[in-house]
Amino acid sequence: MIEIPVSYGKIKIFTLGKIHWKDTFPETYVPTDSIGWIEATKKIVSKYTLLPKENIHTLNQVHGREIGLVKGGKIGDWIFDSYDLDHLTDSSASKIDGDGLVTADAKAALVVRTADCVPVYCYSVERPMISILHAGWKGAAGNITEKCIRWMKKNGIEEKSLRVLTGPSIAQKNYQVQADVANYFLDKPKEVIYEEPGKGYYLSVKNAVLHNLIKEFPEIHLERESKDVYLSEEFFSHRSKDKERNFNVILWESSSVLL
Repeated sequence: MIEIPVSYGKIKIFTLGKIHWKDTFPETYVPTDSIGWIEATKKIVSKYTLLPKENIHTLNQVHGREIGLVKGGKIGDWIFDSYDLDHLTDSSASKIDGDGLVTADAKAALVVRTADCVPVYCYSVERPMISILHAGWKGAAGNITEKCIRWMKKNGIEEKSLRVLTGPSIAQKNYQVQADVANYFLDKPKEVIYEEPGKGYYLSVKNAVLHNLIKEFPEIHLERESKDVYLSEEFFSHRSKDKERNFNVILWESSSVLL
């Protein structure tokens, strides 16, 4: 767990993996639907944070770019940008489908589940504001992280106060994709994508996210997690044939009411 003191309290960031799953769920248990995954998320995060389940917020992840706003203890609104308006996206159509959460609420744990994709944590060191995003290749191509940060800036958060961390994800050398996926990233440098003739392309979703952030938001402080989930003893990986998921959590504790 990472604990970060900020002007308004303390930020906690952590990932629950294999050992936490084993200690929480029956040996053969894996949820089979979206409601089951949401309930499992609340159960395991409540166990390791001691927060009540109503303080834990997560979504039915759909590999998109929808971001819910947690306010007053519930997802009360959705973040829109010009792309959403141009493509007539209606985030309010489902109250549980999405791939990102943002809040200014204290003691609200925001959670995304990953198994190869990149968990992206974001927070301000000056004003109460935290976010977590699930960035697979579709989320990276759809600029989900940039969407969130643009919204934060529009709502008074200064770029220089923002910190972005990426959590455990699959390494580029283990994430082979074909041309249909690669085409979204071919304008990026080799640390994002490269080709091996006869095999295909190797993509780093993490570096794709960071590359875009550096280009658009030069004042943001970035930190990257180097742990590879593929064949990991610590974390689950879809490409390792794991059916379970890692639970990535961010929350902030008020300076007046610490846990």
